[in-house]
Amino acid sequence: MRMTNNLLSHNMLWSMNNNLNSMNKYQTNLSTGEKIHRPSDDPVGITKLIKLKTDITENQQYKQNNRDARSWLEITENSLTDIKDMFQRIRELTVQAANDTYNDEDTANVAKEVNQLKEELLVTANSSIAGKYIFSGFKTDQKLLSEDGTFNFDVTSSIAEKMPVIAYEVTIGENMEVGTDFIDVFGFVDVDNLVSNTFPVGNDTGTASTHSKISGTFDLNQDYTVGDSIALEYPAGTIYSVDMTDMDGTRRPLSKDDILDRFLNASDGGTGKISDVAEVYFNNDNQLVIEAKAFGAEDMTVALPVHTGFSIPSDGIYTGDTSLAATVTGTDTITDQDVIDATGFQSFVITVGDDYKKIDIDFSALNTVSDLQTAIQDKLDTEFPNDNITADLSSGMLSFSLTSPDDGSTPKLSVDVIKSEKPQIVQDLEEFEDSLNLKDNDGIQKFLTKIDVHMENLLAAIGEVGAKSNRIDFIENRIDDNNIAYTDLLSKIQDVDYAQAIIKFKSLESIYRASLSVGAQVIRPTLVDFIK
Repeated sequence: MRMTNNLLSHNMLWSMNNNLNSMNKYQTNLSTGEKIHRPSDDPVGITKLIKLKTDITENQQYKQNNRDARSWLEITENSLTDIKDMFQRIRELTVQAANDTYNDEDTANVAKEVNQLKEELLVTANSSIAGKYIFSGFKTDQKLLSEDGTFNFDVTSSIAEKMPVIAYEVTIGENMEVGTDFIDVFGFVDVDNLVSNTFPVGNDTGTASTHSKISGTFDLNQDYTVGDSIALEYPAGTIYSVDMTDMDGTRRPLSKDDILDRFLNASDGGTGKISDVAEVYFNNDNQLVIEAKAFGAEDMTVALPVHTGFSIPSDGIYTGDTSLAATVTGTDTITDQDVIDATGFQSFVITVGDDYKKIDIDFSALNTVSDLQTAIQDKLDTEFPNDNITADLSSGMLSFSLTSPDDGSTPKLSVDVIKSEKPQIVQDLEEFEDSLNLKDNDGIQKFLTKIDVHMENLLAAIGEVGAKSNRIDFIENRIDDNNIAYTDLLSKIQDVDYAQAIIKFKSLESIYRASLSVGAQVIRPTLVDFIK
C-alpha cells in the first residue's frame, strides 16, 4: 500500500481530533461534576437519572404538602383548644351560678361574661389559614357562622350526614383529611318542618336523546340494473330516491365516494335532499350509515330493489330515543292539613347539572296541596327558566322531574332539604344565657350536662387532630429518608469520580501531547527537504 503525505496528514489529524474530543469529554465532566450530559453518554443511566430526579421533585412537593397539612392541623388544634378553654371557663361560671347564694345581679354578670365568650366562640369558629376557613369543610371560601350564630351556608341533609373536608396528598397515593367536620364539634339543631320531613332527597340521571339511523354493508362490486333505486323515508311521509341507474358492471368496483355522492344528493322530488336531514358516511367497519341529524324517536325506513347490494341486518335499523327524565320522588304523603299547619318560609335546594339553587316557599298563604304544587312550580320556573323541571303532587307524594331538550344532553337532577340553620353549641349557649338572665336554676343545672357533652366532643376532635399531627411526623421522616436514598442513587449514577477522572484526563493529555509531537514530525518535510 502506497503511503502519501496527504494520507499521513489525514490520519494524524483524525487521531489528534479523537484525542482532543476524549480530553474535552473528561474536561467537561470535571468542570460540571457530572458524567451524563446527553442520552448518548449512558442510555440506561439517563433513564434512571430522569426517574430519580422526578422522584426527588415529587418528594419535594409532598414535603410542602405535609408542611401545609401540618399548618392546617396546628391552626385547628389551637382553635379547638381555645374553644375548650372557653367552655372550661363557662363550666366554672355555671357551677358558680348554680349556687343559691348568687343574687340576680350576680347571675346577670355571669350572663354578660357568657355572652362575651359566645361572641369569641363565633370568631374562633371562623378561624382561617391563608384565606381558607378551617371549619367550613370543602366550602373553605365561606365562613362557617354568621354574626348571629347561624350557619353561613346551607347545611343540607347530605352535609349534615357527612361534610366533605379538605385533604392533602401527603405521599404517593395517600390522601390525608386534615379538615375537621364541624358537625362533630359544633353539632346542629335539626330543622323540624314540613319540607325537611316530607320533601324528597336524592339525585338521578336520566338518559340523553339519540338519533335514528340505518347501517349495513354496501357491496361495491354489485351490478345495478337500469332504473334501480333505493327509497329512504324520513321523516314520515318524506321519501328520498337514490338513483343507482349508471352503477352497472361497467363501473366495477364502485368507490365509496360514488355511493356517498348518490345518497347525499338524493332528492325528495323537490328541492329537499337527504343531506338536509341526515348524515351519510362509512363507519370504521366499512358499513354505510344513514343517521338522522335530529334527535328523537322518529322512524327511518328504507326500501331496497331486488338486486341491491345494500345488506341491512336486523339490528341495522335503530329508532332514536327522546330524552328520558331524571326523577326524584319522596316517600311521605303530604295532605291539605299538613300545608295548613306549616308556617313561615321553608327551604329546599335543587341542583340541575352544576346549577345550585335554594328555593324558599312561603306557607303563610297556602291552604291545599294544589296551592303548594303551584307555589313550588312558580319558584322552579323563575329559578330555572331554561330548564324543564316539573313538580308533581298529584299522588300526594312530591316528585321532581327534569327533562332535557332533545339535543343529546343528559338530564341530571339533585334534590335536598335544609337540615339545620344553627349549631347546637350556639343554641345551648343562648339558652344558658337566657336561663341566667331569668335566674332559672333548673335551666342552669341542665346546662352542666350539655357542657360535658360539648367538652367530650371537643376533646375527641383535639385527639383526632393530634393523632393526624403524629402521623404527619412519620410521613415526613419517611420522605426525608427517601430523599436521602434517591439523592445517593442519583449521585452514584451521575456524579464524577474526581480522582479517576483526573487520572484519565492526565493520561489523555499525555497522549494528546504525544500525538502533537508525532504530528510535528509528519508534517515537517517540505519540497525543499526532498530536493536536498
